Amino acid sequence: MSKKTLPPFLVMIDRLGRTTQFKTFGDVLKKGMIEEYKRKRKAYPAFIRTFKAKWRGYNGNQIAKCIKENTEFVFKTWFSKMFYFDQKRLQILEPNTRSDVDFNAKFSYLFTKQEIAHIDGVIAKYKIQFVKPLVVMNQLILTGLRLLGPIIQGMFTRPYDFQPESVQDEDVPDGKLVKIFFSSREA
Repeated sequence: MSKKTLPPFLVMIDRLGRTTQFKTFGDVLKKGMIEEYKRKRKAYPAFIRTFKAKWRGYNGNQIAKCIKENTEFVFKTWFSKMFYFDQKRLQILEPNTRSDVDFNAKFSYLFTKQEIAHIDGVIAKYKIQFVKPLVVMNQLILTGLRLLGPIIQGMFTRPYDFQPESVQDEDVPDGKLVKIFFSSREA
């Protein structure tokens, strides 16, 4: 499959492998993923505008309630429009608020066998050492979640952060299911 016929998600994987080698040290992958969403000249501003419009319906301390009531929009739009994750294979389960500013949920994404093989191929192509496909898959999700913090902070006008609580993976017939329980709170 040539690069031009690859799905956008796989093209992004190739670009991140080439430009960041999936390094988390020094926030290299994070910076690469910021470049990815900034490339979305229409989708990124539209996401921000829509999220801000939704946020206007809440008082200044209800960020967790806003996230919970707009869970599908926040996470599915962020990951599918900014990073090309397939919405049909992405689930946000058990969204919960513990206070006006504390939110948690389970993020689940099914990476297909084709995506896993492509990640493995990118690792080999760019001779990236000490990296396995599962590490890349986990880091794409974890970094994508962390990047939402500054977006929300911009609306909430107080420091806000997303943190993983646990990460699990499960082999399934169609690929690998990555499950991340995460929380977010005022930082």
